[in-house]
Order: sequence, then structure tokens, then C-alpha cells
Amino acid sequence: MAMKRPFGKLRPSILAGCAVGLLTAAPGLAISPASDETFLQQAVAAYAAGGASAPDPEVWALAAAPVLDFRAHPAALGRLWVQELARGVGEGGVVRRAREEAAGSGEAPIAALTRIFAETARNDNLALVRTAARLFTGVEPEASPSRLKIFDLEAGALDAASPGPLAVRHRTLLPEGSSETLRIGWPADGSEGAAVVRYEDTSLPADVVFFRAGDRRSIPLSGVARIDFLVAGSEAGVSGVQAPVDCTRVAGLPYSRLDAHATAGPEGPRLRWSTASHDGIWGWAIFREEVLADGQIARTGPQVVPSAERAAESYGYVYVDTRASAGTFYRYTVWAVTDEGLLTRAFSATLRSE
Repeated sequence: MAMKRPFGKLRPSILAGCAVGLLTAAPGLAISPASDETFLQQAVAAYAAGGASAPDPEVWALAAAPVLDFRAHPAALGRLWVQELARGVGEGGVVRRAREEAAGSGEAPIAALTRIFAETARNDNLALVRTAARLFTGVEPEASPSRLKIFDLEAGALDAASPGPLAVRHRTLLPEGSSETLRIGWPADGSEGAAVVRYEDTSLPADVVFFRAGDRRSIPLSGVARIDFLVAGSEAGVSGVQAPVDCTRVAGLPYSRLDAHATAGPEGPRLRWSTASHDGIWGWAIFREEVLADGQIARTGPQVVPSAERAAESYGYVYVDTRASAGTFYRYTVWAVTDEGLLTRAFSATLRSE
């Protein structure tokens, strides 16, 4: 089974027409006509020029900051936002439409492209939070400029109020071995937000949880190396009134009192585990590692063991690796898969197969 990748459930926006002259009425672009048009023109020009897919050093440096101002960096950050707008409606279709309209009207192709992106931005006010989330799945900048401790989160230091149009507030949490779960309540007056979750196992892709006003989510911290919290700015600008995110540490979630055993047998290595109770578990993902003759480590998985989403009493699971080779050492790592699509490390076991 392929593990869930970020952005798998994002919905493309629906285009609706508007002229460049109406740019200031767009939900995500309500600043001033001159600054909006200049930013968009420069961002579209940088997007049209293309370039390497890997973020440049400027993006790495900007991503470490507590606030990312997209208007101040149209080539580095604005380009990413325009690219996300294009993904939402089909990148090839946007470019083709610009060429066709330019050919029919006689305007420059870049002008047609800018006009089309102005229309697209008007109808896709979630593009900024998607852009920020995609950015932080691709880069892992220095944490210290934006770092918060867990007790800072519990004290309400994560502000979900809008940081301003085309700006993103960024805060970083390093769980440092915590095995608790963060219960997060997004305020009713909060802007769109996201949490990019990175795992201690660097071979696992980052996952993303999106937040809207009033959402309640749980993020287990076992096996998590880093969380980047993001708050996307809106047309409302900066209100001056904070909207603190409610963060609480909870033990025993998504499961309590895990008991695990690993034994070798004639059918193959057998993993057995049980929980006293669990809440919000979709299944269990099992990865296997073995050292090959050349010293390389071969990793396979995940093999998935299904689970009832909730159980108030003890629940047991068994996994038998029938494809194991006799006389070989294997290391198994078992992760719980939550109903948010996140992973939380449960246990590891190493044994020699019979």
C-alpha cells in the first residue's frame, strides 16, 4: 500500500472571469492596485521563466523566518504561489489558454498569462496555505528563528490571526522525543492554517494537516522530528487581535498501554501486539529492514494491518512475515496510522528468522 502523500485531497479551484482592473477585489489580493499588479507581474514573469525545481538558497533562508512576506519576494516566493495557482486549474491548460488569447487579441503572452492568474487568484483563496505547506514539505530550514517549545504552544503562543495579505506566519516545534499527542483546536476567528509533520525516519515523506476555523485535530508526537505550523494571511489584513490556537498535551492517544512481542517460527517472524484502548487509528504500517551481503540495508513495506478506528477495550493484532528468508536478521518497525493520515511510531523489534 502506498502511504498517503501530502496534498492528496486538495480540490482544484473553479475559474471565474474578472479583468486585471478588478485585481484589488480578489480575496487574496486586497492591497493597493499598484503594489498588487507589480507583485503579480513579477511573480508571473519568474514563473514563466521556469528554473530549477529545487528551492534556491534564498528560499531556504526566507523559510526560516517567523513571517514570510510573499509580496516582498515575488521572484522567490511569489513564483511558488503562482505555480500553486496553476496546479489548481491545470498547469498546461493555463499556458495554452494564455497563448491562444494572446494570439487572438494581439496582447503579449506574458500579459495574457498575468491576467489569467489574476482571475485564478480571485477564485482560489486557499492557494497561499497550499503553497506554504508544499514549500515546507520540500525544505527544512534552520528551526531557531521560528522555534516554539511545547509549553509555548500550551500557553497560546501560536497565533492563528491573519498575518496580512500574501503573508504566512511560521512557527516550528521540535518534539525532542515526546511520546504524547497534541490536541489542537483552531480558533473560530483563525485564518487558514497547516501543520507540516516530519518524521525521525527520514525515508518517510512529510505529511500535512490543514486547519480551518473551528477545526479540532490530533497530532501524535512519537517518531516525529519536527512540525512546521503555518498560518496564511487573508484579505482582512492584520487585525491587531490575536487568535491563539488551543494546544493540549494528552497521554494515551491514539492508543494506551501497548504490549508487543516478536518471535521466530516456522511460518516466519511473528509480531503480536495489543492496546488497552485506542481512538482514531485507521491501521498499522509495518516496515522491514535487513542487511544485504554488500552491507546495504534493504527496506520493504509498508505492510498494513487494518484496525477498528476506535475501541474502548483491549484489541490485539498479529502479523506474520511469510516472505522472510531463513537464518536472516530482520528489524521491524511498526507505526500506527491515524485517521488524520499521520504516523506515530509504536515499537521496533529485531530478530533472526528460523
